[in-house]
Amino acid sequence: MKKTKRCIEIPQFVENPDTYLKTLTYNGLARRYVKEKHTGGKSWDDIVKRADYELENVIKNNFSNVFLIVSDYVNWAKEQDIPVGPGCGTIVGSIVAYALNITNIDPIKHGLLFEYFLNPERICEPNYQLFFSIVFSNERRDEVIKYISRKYDKNHFEQIMVDTYFGNPKAYAFKNYDPVVFHFPGLRVLDVIKYTEELIHQRGGDYNHFTIENIPLSDPATFTLFAEANIDDIFYFRLDSMKKCLTQAKPENLSDLMAFISLYRPGLMEHLPQFINSKNCKVKITYPDQCFENILKETYGVIVYGEQIIQIIQRITGYSLGSAVNLYRGMLRKNDRETIDKKRIIFLEGAARQGNSLDKANAIFDMLIPPSQYVFNKSNAAWSVTIAYQTAYLKANFPNEFMTANLCYRSLLFDS
Repeated sequence: MKKTKRCIEIPQFVENPDTYLKTLTYNGLARRYVKEKHTGGKSWDDIVKRADYELENVIKNNFSNVFLIVSDYVNWAKEQDIPVGPGCGTIVGSIVAYALNITNIDPIKHGLLFEYFLNPERICEPNYQLFFSIVFSNERRDEVIKYISRKYDKNHFEQIMVDTYFGNPKAYAFKNYDPVVFHFPGLRVLDVIKYTEELIHQRGGDYNHFTIENIPLSDPATFTLFAEANIDDIFYFRLDSMKKCLTQAKPENLSDLMAFISLYRPGLMEHLPQFINSKNCKVKITYPDQCFENILKETYGVIVYGEQIIQIIQRITGYSLGSAVNLYRGMLRKNDRETIDKKRIIFLEGAARQGNSLDKANAIFDMLIPPSQYVFNKSNAAWSVTIAYQTAYLKANFPNEFMTANLCYRSLLFDS
């Protein structure tokens, strides 16, 4: 192995970190998308095209080495049998991260956007930070931090420090490039899941090979548990006030769960009845404009995610997703009238080029401002619901083991 001046170990036969990142990514895609690669066609072409686009922008921004470092410590943790979450925050929107085994959520399947994580058209700022947040076992998180400190020491980093403020360590690396923040939140529910797995293995036979990573994602018993609001001890769904709404919503798939937890928040709660009634066919699903149907269909006509607003902006203006993200971020500044007005002009110019009338474009822009202030990031919803579903699956299918694990962690679990 040889070491480059940018602190990641790469095989002798590999030219540089950029080449190594590409190699690992394409190998990972072949592992993640076996069926698509085997059958070929448009779906595989789209997967490769998405990866090529992300790699181009990662490399252009000098972040290849960063992806390799995160991949290194995440995969090291998994090799040590340290529980690692399926992803956390906007990194879940990266297919490169998915290919590298950093995340375990398919961004294409869930319609997640890479531009939310790393916008290739971002307005440059001198202190721009790329933010990597990976959730680890609360009990063994320190082992990961020690591994990083040992491997990537002062010879490789100009500065590394650990900030334990609120118990969430962060490592800050500065390699004469834009600063990068590595965030290491600990989640005790991952320890509960791990212990439940170990108890299931004690059943013997086929149960010896049980792993939470391979559970079916459309298990009827699990969704019955949600529909009946049997949500005690379920990650992210432990609020008693959720129970009535859950029994009304009757979620039937992961998409329903993601929308539910995204709407069950201040600012968007008022739209929850519309979501529930539309989902259950009590009212007709309507769209602000028919061209939004493909974007809002999964949430029954209700704007739930920032990603949906970005896609609507792109649909109306014809701008790239990167430019749409910049427009969206400007719309978040509801108290900054000057910025809002500037973004409106840019929006109207694009809408006009797409053949939209001034009145229609203004109406759509005005419609998007209120939800922009409150909508949830779909990437956050995806990883939160993934862990919630895992705990619900264990409760529904292995209640004794799950309850035993919860009792062991009861005094610690609720502040995770």
